[in-house]
Amino acid sequence: MFSHYKTKHLKRFKVNRNESLKYRLTCFIQNCCKYVVYVGLCMKIVVCMVMINYKEDKTWSLTHSLIALLTLLVYASVYRRRQAMWQMTEILNQSINKVIHSTRKVKTHAWIAYMTLMQTLMIIWITLRYLSENYIDVILNITSYSMTFSIYYCNLFVGIVLIFATIVPCIVLSLFTVYYILTCSYIRVLLEHILEQMKNDFILEDMGRLLVEYEETARCMRSMDEHLSFLAFLAVFFTMSGLFWGGYRIAFNSGMTKNYFLSLIIPLIFYLSVQLLIMVSASVTNELANKVRRVMECLPYQNSSQDPKKIFKFKKELNCDDSLTLWKAYVMDRSLVITSIATLLTYGILIGTLGKNA
Repeated sequence: MFSHYKTKHLKRFKVNRNESLKYRLTCFIQNCCKYVVYVGLCMKIVVCMVMINYKEDKTWSLTHSLIALLTLLVYASVYRRRQAMWQMTEILNQSINKVIHSTRKVKTHAWIAYMTLMQTLMIIWITLRYLSENYIDVILNITSYSMTFSIYYCNLFVGIVLIFATIVPCIVLSLFTVYYILTCSYIRVLLEHILEQMKNDFILEDMGRLLVEYEETARCMRSMDEHLSFLAFLAVFFTMSGLFWGGYRIAFNSGMTKNYFLSLIIPLIFYLSVQLLIMVSASVTNELANKVRRVMECLPYQNSSQDPKKIFKFKKELNCDDSLTLWKAYVMDRSLVITSIATLLTYGILIGTLGKNA
């Protein structure tokens, strides 16, 4: 009996020890990834600021410093909101499980394929970028001054860090875009389910269930806008800056090679797709939410048999603003998509005209 208790105690100790080792290993990998990204982006900012004193084109270093700073800000914001994003995902998952066959309406595999395609394009872009004539000249100049192995390997290490810091913004933007699109898609599934129930014949006893479903969906939208509106603003600002800078270099850089031209076109496709996917998915979700709100306002909630507290709570939910915004400053709709693209064209034409006059 003692030996059986001892064996059972040893097995439990081994299980707890394995779980503890697994937890420590997971935390170690997470911390390593976190600090590697932080160090890589900070090193890119420092290198770009140092290169301002050694390069004739100051705008290149300033632009890449700004891109690295924005990426660091986006990454830090995502990391700080990871718990809130996880909780919001759990709430959405619980709500979506109540709707039968709802997950089939969300094209999860299509968005994963999009992210894979974008990462492939980014690898091609970075390869073409560092094989272009400008970067080859820079590498040759660096290696020509590397008389010792230590300086050579230091230069090689800095180059690898800069390449890694270039890949990180693409990965962060792609992951956030897919997460944002999927969250909007699941919210639209819940809103469409409410509309389908409203179109069918229902009795007054079903009205309470509809109110609960609408309150849960509206709460998910408010939570999404609270935690992701700033990140969406940074992503849209980042993509618009990339579109403007890429278009400017294509328009005013004469005599570019084929590889260099392709290295400018591919990021433009990536930035434009990210901006349109975020803004269009949020706009469609806002339109559907407004449609459901107008339908819910037609419900006979003023029935005397209803609880006055429930009626007050329902009116309060209807009066809340459940729209998805950019940092709570711009409500995303279709007109904002057209306005953002028109703004890029307007400033591009303006700077182009000033450049020709100069």
